Amino acid sequence: MGGFAGLVLGYVSRNLIPWLMHTGWDGGEMPIGFDWRVFGFTSAATLITGIVFGVAPAWRSTRADINTALKEGARTSTRRRKAWSGKAIVGFQVGLSTLLVVSAIFFLRTLFNLNSVDPGFRTQNLLLVDVTPPRTQPLLSQSSALHSRVRDAFASVPGVQEVTYVNHPLGAPSYWKSQFLVEGTQRDPASDLRKTGNAGEQAMVSYVGPRFFSTMSIPILAGRGFTAEDTEGSIPVSVVNQALVRKFFPNTNPIGKRFRRGLNDKKTRWIEIVGICADTRYSDMRQPTPPVHFDFDRQSAAPGGMIYIISSAVQPAILVPSLRRALQEIDPDLPLNHIRTQQQQIDASMQQELMFASLTSGFGLLALALACVGIYGIMAYTVSQRTNEIGIRLAFGAARRQIRAMVLREAGWLATAGVVVGLAVTIILMRLVQSMLYGVKPSDPISLAASALFSIGNGADRWLDTCGSRLESRTNGSVATRLALK
Repeated sequence: MGGFAGLVLGYVSRNLIPWLMHTGWDGGEMPIGFDWRVFGFTSAATLITGIVFGVAPAWRSTRADINTALKEGARTSTRRRKAWSGKAIVGFQVGLSTLLVVSAIFFLRTLFNLNSVDPGFRTQNLLLVDVTPPRTQPLLSQSSALHSRVRDAFASVPGVQEVTYVNHPLGAPSYWKSQFLVEGTQRDPASDLRKTGNAGEQAMVSYVGPRFFSTMSIPILAGRGFTAEDTEGSIPVSVVNQALVRKFFPNTNPIGKRFRRGLNDKKTRWIEIVGICADTRYSDMRQPTPPVHFDFDRQSAAPGGMIYIISSAVQPAILVPSLRRALQEIDPDLPLNHIRTQQQQIDASMQQELMFASLTSGFGLLALALACVGIYGIMAYTVSQRTNEIGIRLAFGAARRQIRAMVLREAGWLATAGVVVGLAVTIILMRLVQSMLYGVKPSDPISLAASALFSIGNGADRWLDTCGSRLESRTNGSVATRLALK
């Protein structure tokens, strides 16, 4: 029955991991169908496990001498019969549940710490949509003019406050790099190639549209942002972040300095730095802010597709149809894809942490429940084997609470031993996945102490043990006394 229930649960939850990894807007669904081979293998493994672990007790019971067992039971009424094999299995269950509970706490704290990171830009009331002209469209060669028209069309939709666009949205798990050569510096590309594997120093680059910094609430700390005077025919300009200034212009004011996206290539235009913006997270919430320069789309050979950032308090479900109509008025073949909010974009970069936190929490609670059942079963068996001893203790005036304390003390030692072993194994194994943690160390005392207290003193474990011992004391007390006096 247990194996059948597990198969049913596995069939129902077979799409759990794809669901945890699904972003909801990219359309990359991964449905997992039913596989009879997996079903057959699991069924066979369940049956073989039940048979193997049931053969030894059955074989032992057939070889027992009934008369000898009865005489032995009468003579050894005070001997404690310890099922060491059963207790070892229960201890292993407690240790495994401790491992999973501690792992769940570590990943939950990692997820909490990542959600607590300040990205440095606005995340609320921002809608992101992708607009990519088909490659067969002649508009692709005029992408800058096209995106200006699309931006104006979106800005005219009722409820829209601000509109801008960027080739790489902040918080997306990808990045754009370019070589970065400051004017007036001399660098040997071959030397850089040997050191870094790339010909020259590199920096992240984002091609942005008008009002990008105001829409994203990224402050300009020095200089200026992009204005209407920055046109295709004017001097190319760029806004850099603080991390780039620290790397390429230490102790120097970079305003007015020029750089190239490339090495000593005379065909590449010099770009003038006109502003410094505050640091923001770039591709995820884990990594520190990299050097980034934001170049104006009108003056750059940016790719055809752009991600539009729309500031609006209107719900996306209400706003999107109006955006589609505005886009189709420009060109019916222009698609509006990958609709999500800025917060959803950030959450997508933490899918791995969410998956591990969810799975370890679920498996940890399941293992903890199995450990509680195991402790109850082994202690109930131990108490039943010690009926004569309990009767003698009661006959000599032992109180029922003392009997319960004796049983609970043994169960407590069993649980404590399992937890200690589980914590030791956890500390060792968590070092292997330390790179997946954020803001917490494998030896974090708070997480370890919390999981230990939860595993040892959880209410279900205590409730089962207390109820089991109380039931044995109430129902077997008089019987045990009579047996002990025979």
